[in-house]
Amino acid sequence: MTNKPASAEGLTSRLGYRRLPAFQVRDLVYCLALPPLAILAWLTPQSWWPKLCRGLVHSLLLGPNMVGATLLERVRSAAKNFDLPVKPSDICVAYVANKFLLQLQCYRSFRPGGWRVRLALEGREHLDAALALNQGVIIWVTPTGSSDLVVRRCFAEHGYLISHLSAVTHGYSESRFGLRFINAPNRRIEDSYLRARILLDRDDPGPAVAEIEERLVANEIISITATQNKGRKSLEVPLLSARLPLGAGALSFGYKFGAPVLPVFCFNDALCSYRVRIEPPLVIDREKDRGEAIDEALAAFGRRVERFVLEHPDQWYGWTHLLTEDPLKSRMPTVWDWVHKSVKDQGKTSVTQ
Repeated sequence: MTNKPASAEGLTSRLGYRRLPAFQVRDLVYCLALPPLAILAWLTPQSWWPKLCRGLVHSLLLGPNMVGATLLERVRSAAKNFDLPVKPSDICVAYVANKFLLQLQCYRSFRPGGWRVRLALEGREHLDAALALNQGVIIWVTPTGSSDLVVRRCFAEHGYLISHLSAVTHGYSESRFGLRFINAPNRRIEDSYLRARILLDRDDPGPAVAEIEERLVANEIISITATQNKGRKSLEVPLLSARLPLGAGALSFGYKFGAPVLPVFCFNDALCSYRVRIEPPLVIDREKDRGEAIDEALAAFGRRVERFVLEHPDQWYGWTHLLTEDPLKSRMPTVWDWVHKSVKDQGKTSVTQ
């Protein structure tokens, strides 16, 4: 069992890698857009970044006035019966601005002195108690603006090395060229804070599942992002006035092995100051039928996510996955999906509260 994240070269031996297209048109966009961001990350003070990112959103018309019209409709529909502390249009701007911000943080990490940030870890007593059970631990991370980098760095700086489940195509591009040259910088920075990256081939998940099971038996910490299952069926949970599709793999491992599943949320409290909160484990009743136990745990998790969204809607990254009752009228959903690499779920079933 390897304890070193796979390099770009190491990925070339993966069957899933060989099935990828050699190059995509999207790669040209990133080849043009990412180098200027790298220059800005190195040359500008970190205090400029929030205004800089919002300026980029408006100047490149990626906010709610153009491509973001699809996201704006989805936010308004999902929140129609709720009072959010942030206007829907501002949520959309923050969603895209946070993508720029994350990229600045990653590129700055390569500069001497790195990306300076204050990271607080709350609820570590829940993690320590879970590790004491010697059954492995799963942290189920709700995606937010900088959670990909912040959560991994925060855990590492507080003495916890995690193994993260990741798709082979994690990052912007889904081509062999993009994997080696576009996605690689972000992956390299993230990997510096990981024990291992567990690579998932969606057409052949067996090896990744076997590695997770092996690491749980060794009482390691497995990190899984709480998002829709892009390769197989997701389960839907009610959230606001919409439904959120989620893959239930984390709960399945918890049910099978008795490994505690700890929800994790990442908060951006101030400029260059983040707080990662570990919550008490979800209740997975292994005395019940597997489907019933997972349904109950998933519904409870959905309620925790909803609480986070009501408090910090401009930091949550699940808006694009929501399934709303109102049909989208925007003429640009295809463009939005193309720019943001959105993938439609292949099938869903519902979880009722």
